Amino acid sequence: MKFNHKITFENESSKNELVEKYRDDLIEYIKDLLDGSFDFDIKLHVTIRDIEIKTNFVNNETDSGYATMNKDGSFLIVLGTESLERIPYDEGLDAAISIFHELGHIYDLHHVLNNKYYKINPLITRQKYMDDYIIQQGWTFWTEFFAYYFTFDKYKGLHDYPTFHQLLVSYKKLIKNYNKLQTKLTENTKEVKDLVEQHINKIKQFTYALAKYITGSIVGKQRYYSVKVNPKNKKFVIEIDKILNRLTKLALKLTINTYGKGMARKLWNIGDYILRTFYVKYNIIPIKRNGYIVLACYKKD
Repeated sequence: MKFNHKITFENESSKNELVEKYRDDLIEYIKDLLDGSFDFDIKLHVTIRDIEIKTNFVNNETDSGYATMNKDGSFLIVLGTESLERIPYDEGLDAAISIFHELGHIYDLHHVLNNKYYKINPLITRQKYMDDYIIQQGWTFWTEFFAYYFTFDKYKGLHDYPTFHQLLVSYKKLIKNYNKLQTKLTENTKEVKDLVEQHINKIKQFTYALAKYITGSIVGKQRYYSVKVNPKNKKFVIEIDKILNRLTKLALKLTINTYGKGMARKLWNIGDYILRTFYVKYNIIPIKRNGYIVLACYKKD
């Protein structure tokens, strides 16, 4: 069966010559990927922008693009000019990997949105129902696992994932940051609200890194413990190992009949575990306020 794959291309960057130089090659690469893997009709907009660089505190990874869905049901991939600037030096590897990865998100998102057993749009920032909110948290982890699984599988030898040592250091920082936050929760100021928001963003970055690490351990066959464990870190190593094992099992369950009848329950299980492990355990609780689910941070007793 032949599917209709329509691609439009737009340059919103300041590097007109650079974009025009690689425009046709990028479109041809994307078209080949769509025709070879996408089992549905799609309208895809590809936009090149000067993206503000955001760094993940776990391993200093920077964003080179993202994917989303437009209001009209078409999809959008945004690729940073940084990837194009690297082409003379990496033969287009960074751009190819970024595009492939973002298409993985789009493929997954399409099938989640069109699931006949459970209707949810995980892109909606403000969810009205607790179950949908929990599923959304699970999907955020899952979609990274899904996209990186196929990215690492296609680009063999790619080792662009966090190390266990980086996870260990970052996990300790999260706990230290939370304890510092607790000393300020008696103050109802903008500074405190900003600190809570920053802490939650760091949790999101950490769980993203976990998804990437787990995928690397499965596809890239990386070793869990590449550094000697200091005795004072033993407690944290045990905790991280427990988290990795549990999330690995939950993610792998979703690789079987991914978009079938059990999809929502499996996503819920991932989201529930993440919320309990990284939020509720530290008194960051999802509550309903003004009709929507939000996270509220409480001072521990």
